[in-house]
Amino acid sequence: MSDDKLKILVVDDEEQLRDFLTAGLLSLGCQVKSTGGGAQGLEMIRQGLLKEPWDILVTDLNLADQDGVWLLKESKKLDPELVVLIITGYGSVESAVEALQLGAADYIQKPFKLETLKLKLDRSWQARQLGRENRLLKRDLALYQIYDLFMGSPDREKLLNIALQSLNHIIGNAGIKIKLNDGTQKSNPEWKDDYELYALQASLESKGTKHGMIYLKPMEGELTPDQRTGLALLAKNVSLALQNLELMNSLKERMEQLEAQRADLLDSYKYAVLGEISSSLVHEMKNPLSAITLGVEYLGMCIASDDKLQKALASISKSVERLNMILENLSLYSRGSSDTKSTALLSDIVKKAAGLVNYYLAGKKVKLEVNNGEYEKPVMVNQGQIQQALVGLMVFQSKKLDKGGDLKIAVKHQDDEMAITMHSPSLVIDQAELAGLMETAQMSWEPGRDLSLNLARKLLEENNCRLQVKSSPDRGTEFEMNFTQRH
Repeated sequence: MSDDKLKILVVDDEEQLRDFLTAGLLSLGCQVKSTGGGAQGLEMIRQGLLKEPWDILVTDLNLADQDGVWLLKESKKLDPELVVLIITGYGSVESAVEALQLGAADYIQKPFKLETLKLKLDRSWQARQLGRENRLLKRDLALYQIYDLFMGSPDREKLLNIALQSLNHIIGNAGIKIKLNDGTQKSNPEWKDDYELYALQASLESKGTKHGMIYLKPMEGELTPDQRTGLALLAKNVSLALQNLELMNSLKERMEQLEAQRADLLDSYKYAVLGEISSSLVHEMKNPLSAITLGVEYLGMCIASDDKLQKALASISKSVERLNMILENLSLYSRGSSDTKSTALLSDIVKKAAGLVNYYLAGKKVKLEVNNGEYEKPVMVNQGQIQQALVGLMVFQSKKLDKGGDLKIAVKHQDDEMAITMHSPSLVIDQAELAGLMETAQMSWEPGRDLSLNLARKLLEENNCRLQVKSSPDRGTEFEMNFTQRH
């Protein structure tokens, strides 16, 4: 024989032939047991599966209690890997061919020599081994595809499709369903919903986290050891791939949060740098602007009779005045970090803050509208800090308005206090984020925290200003700053 110690079961109701076969196979070095009935033979196959399965079944086609075709069918249900050799008499070749179609490895016609039987068994066993190796190669290829996805960047839909195809290769004729915890499901055409109640189950679990379950309902017999091993390996690889997918999605979310935070930091940094450099910038620009102003006045006196040139000079003068106003705003902005407070009109501070971010808002397609109340009393504040706070709040809302929109600022006198409101009708902030906005201002970084808003709140608190935020789908979002004057 090509393989030592093969376990062979002989089933034949003719005692003399059964004894001859048993003795002959023992002489070839095989482990052999025999029985005279098909039912008893099937029970011996069933018992063998509990300890050590049989390798080969040699059965007569005609038995006293059952025929060999029945035994072939039933034994294959129990053990699809079992090699079955049919012994047939003269005139029963058609039945032997039927047996081959049902999964028998070969048949041998009586009378036969031991050498012929040996040749048939050897060839059948080699075919079985080659078939097994082929299935294992398909299984390993399927597992490699899962592993390749696990090592790369897995797509859930592709992963489940490959897993289902791999299970079809490994298990063969079976109803299969893969069900994930989020409700995602994939099944093959053989699967029926009521199978789930009694199907085999393989958990998709990695590092204590359960991702889902594989359900299997074999159409014939039980799973072989190789199939069980393949199922376990595939379940492990699919679990790792799902875990990798979750980690990559989590990483992607974190990266998006970090990118948003980076943009916030960059905006905050730009305005912080503006405050740092504006003092020297104002000083450097004042001198050339003074020279331009004097030059314009001198030219005006020289060409007093030329109306066209006078109009041109008037236009230049207005531009110079506008530059001077911007420099005054910058000068005030640069003093924002100092503790100096003075009386000021909130409408003036709003106007200067709006002038600093007008172009920024326009780039975001945000239309700014400023309304001042009929009555306004001055407040004691650090003008630079309030200006910075207003800039921060306008920047915060403009970033939230992805597609642009309106931003309405109003200065009001209410309950003997002055207040500033910023209203964005099309901006809606969900309640969870809204609760976070109302927390005590912190300048430490964490995911989702907007530093421009936090800086604004901190500066307002230093000026005895209460900041309230309200948001609803029908009203939009409104920031209200109430300035309490302490005596």
